[in-house]
Amino acid sequence: MVVALLCIALGFLSIELRRAHRQRQAVLAVERRGGVVEFDFWDAEGEASEIRQWARRLIGRHLFSRVVRINFYSSAVMQGRAVSIGDLRVPLSDDDLLLLAAFPELESLGLSDTEITNRAIDHLLEFRKLEVLALQRTDIDDGCVDRLSKMKQLRWLFVDQTSVTKEGAQRLGKALRGTHVVHVPGDENWNESKEQ
Repeated sequence: MVVALLCIALGFLSIELRRAHRQRQAVLAVERRGGVVEFDFWDAEGEASEIRQWARRLIGRHLFSRVVRINFYSSAVMQGRAVSIGDLRVPLSDDDLLLLAAFPELESLGLSDTEITNRAIDHLLEFRKLEVLALQRTDIDDGCVDRLSKMKQLRWLFVDQTSVTKEGAQRLGKALRGTHVVHVPGDENWNESKEQ
């Protein structure tokens, strides 16, 4: 009986070690692309309790923890340099979002200022726990509204300073009852004005 329980425990640990290794590799790839990652062991203020900090030092930040928030920032912002609008762009493409598949527990995703397009939304539909999605200053437009409308679990959706029109934002608001859709009327011309 003891041997059986030990085998079950070791089997569970083996599965968790493999998951933690995959997560670690994906976190490193996200961080190389300008992503900042937060784990589920942090509290609401972004701090871990002393006990949790001790446990993280002992077993690492990936074992028995999940990535729940990712935000992407330009290297200029991360280095604290003064920036212009053009410097804010993060070289993150639609296909780069395949990296996020390693984070099924993702609750919040900041893709603002990235080079993603409507096609990227297909990669995001799998995240059933995603509650906050920030898409400001991306290259999306009304062509992604139907796909975004499938993300019923969202609580906050930021589509301001994109080419999503007022009508597109209204469609999102109707389809995603209970979701705060942030769209400032007139922002749909942002993509045109940034090129001037």
